[in-house]
Amino acid sequence: MKISLNWLKKFIEINETPEDLESILTEVGLEVDEVFSIAPDKKLLRSLVVGEILSIEKHPHADRLSLTSVDLGDKKSRIICGARNISVGQKVVIAKSGTKIKNTNQKTLEIKKTKIRGIESDGMICAEDEIGIGNAHDGIIILPKNSVTGKSAIDYLNIISDTVYDISLTPNRADATSHLGVARDIKAVFNREINIPEIKSFTNTETKNIDIEIKEKTACPRYAGCIIDNVDVGESSNEIKNLLTSIGINPINNVVDITNYILHSLGQPLHAFDLDKISKNKIVVKYAKENEKFLSLDDIERKLKSDDLVICDGDEKPMCIAGVFGGKTSGVSSKTKSIFLESAYFNPSDVRKSSQNHMLKTDASYRFERGIDPNITVYALKLACVLIKKYCKGKVVSLVYDIYPKKIENNKIEICYDRINKLIGQKIGEVEINNILKKLDINVSSNNKITIADVPPYRVDVLREADIVEEILRIYGYNNIKLSSKNGSDYLSEERSGSHENIILSRVMDLLVSSGLYEITTNSLTSLKYSTSKEWDRSGTIEMVNKLSDEHAVLKQDLLYTGLECIKHNLNRKQNNLKFFEFDKIYNKKNKSHTETKKIGIYLTGLLKEEHFNSSPNKIKFFDLLNLVNKLLVIADIKNYSIEESKSKTLSKCFEIKHNKKSICKIGNVNKNISSNYDIDQEVYFCEIEWKNYIKSFNHEFSFSSISKFPEVKRDLSLVLSKDKKFSEISHIIDKNRRNIIKNYSLYDIYEGENLGDKKIAYALRFVLQDVNKTLEEKTINSTMENLMVNFEKILGAEIRK
Repeated sequence: MKISLNWLKKFIEINETPEDLESILTEVGLEVDEVFSIAPDKKLLRSLVVGEILSIEKHPHADRLSLTSVDLGDKKSRIICGARNISVGQKVVIAKSGTKIKNTNQKTLEIKKTKIRGIESDGMICAEDEIGIGNAHDGIIILPKNSVTGKSAIDYLNIISDTVYDISLTPNRADATSHLGVARDIKAVFNREINIPEIKSFTNTETKNIDIEIKEKTACPRYAGCIIDNVDVGESSNEIKNLLTSIGINPINNVVDITNYILHSLGQPLHAFDLDKISKNKIVVKYAKENEKFLSLDDIERKLKSDDLVICDGDEKPMCIAGVFGGKTSGVSSKTKSIFLESAYFNPSDVRKSSQNHMLKTDASYRFERGIDPNITVYALKLACVLIKKYCKGKVVSLVYDIYPKKIENNKIEICYDRINKLIGQKIGEVEINNILKKLDINVSSNNKITIADVPPYRVDVLREADIVEEILRIYGYNNIKLSSKNGSDYLSEERSGSHENIILSRVMDLLVSSGLYEITTNSLTSLKYSTSKEWDRSGTIEMVNKLSDEHAVLKQDLLYTGLECIKHNLNRKQNNLKFFEFDKIYNKKNKSHTETKKIGIYLTGLLKEEHFNSSPNKIKFFDLLNLVNKLLVIADIKNYSIEESKSKTLSKCFEIKHNKKSICKIGNVNKNISSNYDIDQEVYFCEIEWKNYIKSFNHEFSFSSISKFPEVKRDLSLVLSKDKKFSEISHIIDKNRRNIIKNYSLYDIYEGENLGDKKIAYALRFVLQDVNKTLEEKTINSTMENLMVNFEKILGAEIRK
């Protein structure tokens, strides 16, 4: 969820720097994922020009791209564009070839004449984020019709400076899904006043009326609305457009923009119906008929389900899926003169069902699903009417209808100060607790030694005393809670020291950290889009029934996908040399049973070491990952393991390490088609360790032996083989003919070149021979090496170079 600092200042005084405010928001539970600074470079903006789209054709080699002919005043250019909101006759912002632009990430790019899918494109039609004047990227900037073709576009752009916070809102914080909600938390921290917009100028007459029938009172506890006449539908004011574009919303028209403004200001979704399209001048709120057809705003005909709550006209034909999405036939258009403006409170579970039924995630459904404030409904409606009167010349010509048969009361929670302090672990005075709760609009009263906290209904997550404690701690500050001196280290580490598995995990993690890796923790829920890829086992997918979003819709069945998200996140922030590991569970479904499997994922990409003047930069290679895995095998004292080539849907050049015929891990480099989906263009190496098999093979008892007093002997051997022969075949022959005196062997060089031919490869091997009981004789050494050479020639067809 995006919050604009300029917008926030309309509700509360803010003197803190953007950086300090970021820390404050995170401390009170509104975790800031990212901060965007909108600071347009006016010098670069002056080089942009106004263009007029003359024609649009489909790109012959790309379904999502269009070929446009654009008039630039002094010439016409062909520009390839991927935006969906382009149409002939539009005045747009053009960056000519050779022009430099700076995006919202403050990255400067030079536009060049280039070929896209085989066809030349000369310039770029710009979106807001591409030229740094906003965060919207779902369409190009459309300039006013009176813009002069060929002139500088800066004169027609709404240029603002702002700071935008991208907040990762937890599902329980429905109260913070608006700028007002965020302002409430700031008010509680600094004890400042909230500035609520005035509606004293609201006026209405009663010259028109409309019938409203609520057939499903449980699904729609409150329904309000009014009729507004003489509406002049057109372009929004610059103020509203600037605020909407700052958080990535494209302005549509003044009526729709005002409803969006109210939604993001107060958290109350509104919906405007064209009054002339409401049959029989009647609104009916009911459940849809099974398979009833409904044409939604996105021009898709949908089949409704019997549990979809819908807003119907007098003929009981659906005009809107309640709280989710509007209909095409009843929406506001440029010809609309009269509207019925709806402001309602719908049952969260009903909205969630409809949203899931049709896989529709909208700003309105996001709020209704979590639970909005039922007592702000009429205020939000009247504020919208005031704005429509101001910007659209509309007049309210009916009653403000408010059907609210059973008021949703405050939640009263019995609290005990002693219990609160016990849960906190530190004594906070009663006066301070009461002050904190009052700042959060939670009034405290005492009667007959019973203390009651009166919680407003917009705080849907505060239901019990423990929730009250959480609210107190958010504002008091978790960092202000001191760790008791009575706690000892034996208590804090009791569970870890008592678990055999945790001891092994601790050793593994210590080794990985000491090897330069960082631990990551990713969500068990991952994106629905991964389950549609060919690499994903769809039959084993476990999908959430009531998923909060498509981004957290299925349980992960592989550590790789969420790990790649983490790599992408870091690469986007110029961190190119990454070494990560993760210990987590994956989830699968087989028949009717579900399984949880613990695994360790290791991810390496970029350079092996950071660049330094004293050493040359070396890219991470497969053997760097293999060496790391070998260290894990060493601390587990796992010997006599095999390394075999293996097939994998996600890894190319995949190898599997087995011990006692059980898989310990798979290692390889990530398939390019997978990494490219994350915009990762550098090699990523990945290992996934089967934790259950690893700890079963883990040997705590190490054996020691004295160093032999008899010397080692080294012999080198060069084999020239066909490239289709694998090194594992060489290893197999050596292991079969060790004769107890081949202590060790290693591959110290590989050669390919013109001298050998295209189909040959040379391996240079070094053997270490030793007899622990006596000094090796030359005869024994030669016999052992001759035996190996004969087998290499006979079995592999090798050419021996001594």
